[in-house]
Amino acid sequence: MTFSASGNTGRMKVGLVIGEGRRAVDISRQPGVVETLLSDAVGPHGIGDAKCQFTARLIDHARDSGCWAPSEIIEATLIEVVGGSAFPLLGASYEHGTLARREVPPWAAEVLGAATARAGATLAFGRRAATKPVVAALARCLVRTGQPLDLGPLAVACMASGVLEPDQLADLLRTTRLPIPGGREPEEPSLEDLRAGIPVCREWGADVAHSVLKDALSVADGLAHLGKIFRAWTFVRPELEGRLPRRLTRLECLVTELQPIDPRPHRERRQPRPRAQIVRHLPPVRPPAEQIPTRPLRPPRTRTQTTPTGFLYPPRLRAIDGANVGDLHIVLPRTATELSDWGSRLDNCLGSFAPAISESACYVIGIEYRSRLLYCLELSPLGRVKQFLGARNCSPNHGHAQSIVSFLREKSVVSSP
Repeated sequence: MTFSASGNTGRMKVGLVIGEGRRAVDISRQPGVVETLLSDAVGPHGIGDAKCQFTARLIDHARDSGCWAPSEIIEATLIEVVGGSAFPLLGASYEHGTLARREVPPWAAEVLGAATARAGATLAFGRRAATKPVVAALARCLVRTGQPLDLGPLAVACMASGVLEPDQLADLLRTTRLPIPGGREPEEPSLEDLRAGIPVCREWGADVAHSVLKDALSVADGLAHLGKIFRAWTFVRPELEGRLPRRLTRLECLVTELQPIDPRPHRERRQPRPRAQIVRHLPPVRPPAEQIPTRPLRPPRTRTQTTPTGFLYPPRLRAIDGANVGDLHIVLPRTATELSDWGSRLDNCLGSFAPAISESACYVIGIEYRSRLLYCLELSPLGRVKQFLGARNCSPNHGHAQSIVSFLREKSVVSSP
């Protein structure tokens, strides 16, 4: 284990030398790793003595180099000394009673490594946005006496720094997140969520972004719901129309409604196929004609028959079953077996939509022409057309599609084309 100081930045750097290599790996962002490695190390006076010696030497070297060092050596832990000396703003937070962090996220390393709160605000939000209210809010955000440091407000503010005004940034930094039921600490966004959220916030604009991000910080586990919106935004953006909701809950419901549905939400593990066995069969002996049993003929199945295991549809869909639109005939699948038969006829994955239809996550409507299945249409529970395809997922005839959608809109089945 090695450590060194940089006079230009005023920060310590803790490195780990692995094996006989001469190059040390920087582990300053993982104070918990340093503490774990030195806890079991054996010093001159037994186990744990190496950690105490390393802590004392690190404090002395930090003071001599002009880096942050705790005011009281006895009360300082190794995690606090490593994290505070490597990240000055983190050390200042520890001076006010904030509990030590075992790891610093990579996106926050540059901000927490600044010498002052103003320098950190300039790195995070730019020179124009580093106003006095923003600097004060950042300094207050990094102090949580007797509690672990919560970097959620800082992450959200960095995400929208290129969109929000300074007053809006200060408002986000001053927001205190609610604890999650069950005693768990609020989660912080990952680096992937931050990268995905920057272009989305730019697309939302200042007003929508500030309102949604404020809700995400004010609601327990709100950043987890915000991450779901960011990950699904690419898929649902072409379907959005009109103004966006300014509340996190409404926006998440809208994105969930427009998001493509997994037709098989409960997938079963495939069983391995048994090996083929070569079995020689003798030709069957045909019995005499008088001994061949005869089966009674079944009456032809009509569309009005139902089965106990059939799909359930709302009244607005049951009303259009069997309706004619010109030469086209509208039908609804009754059972999973019939839906699988439709998939075989159209050579697509219709049969796998049975679990989703059973759970009312979506609905499927068939379009026939002279008793031959031509197209299938997928509807969301709110009446939005998600798919309208023919055999082998080919696009339908434009005139047929326009006639069917117009008819369904007249019957209040479809809410939008």
